Amino acid sequence: MTFRLTYSFLTFALVVSGACASTHASGSGTAGAKPDAFVDMRRAVRDCREGRLARAELMQTHARYQQSLDEEGDRLREAANRLETLRAQGEDVSERQRVLEQAKTALRAKYEQLQQRLTAAEQKRADAIRARLTALLPQLAAAHKVGPIAEAPPPDASSALDLTDELIRATETLPAAAP
Repeated sequence: MTFRLTYSFLTFALVVSGACASTHASGSGTAGAKPDAFVDMRRAVRDCREGRLARAELMQTHARYQQSLDEEGDRLREAANRLETLRAQGEDVSERQRVLEQAKTALRAKYEQLQQRLTAAEQKRADAIRARLTALLPQLAAAHKVGPIAEAPPPDASSALDLTDELIRATETLPAAAP
């Protein structure tokens, strides 16, 4: 029995994709106006210092969780092999089979719990990073004398100013947030 934890923290794709359509104005833009500038918020969350740190920490957590699941899975496989050997020798293994099924159920529950923890930790970190980045957008708009800043590249980004790299650089000067 093998369980593999899934994750999206390598790209933060799942956690920020739902809110990338908002726009932040510096005060000079009008509602609904085409943005003068944009940031690729997904890339900014992923590539800023806090994002890189969060990704590394989440990868360590993932590895620790996965190792635990793998070790328990190996123990269950060994128990199943011993059970089959005993069954082949003609022994009654019904009680051992019941215990093995309970252990498999417990491992499945542990997998689901660890997956939920990993997903929640990722969401919490990404939300905090995104909030810090979003708070910088009005200052960035004022510094570049642009109107609204979209949080995703527009379909035709050729006429809009990409401020993603400037946003990432701006976060490098901020004190690190608590995890």
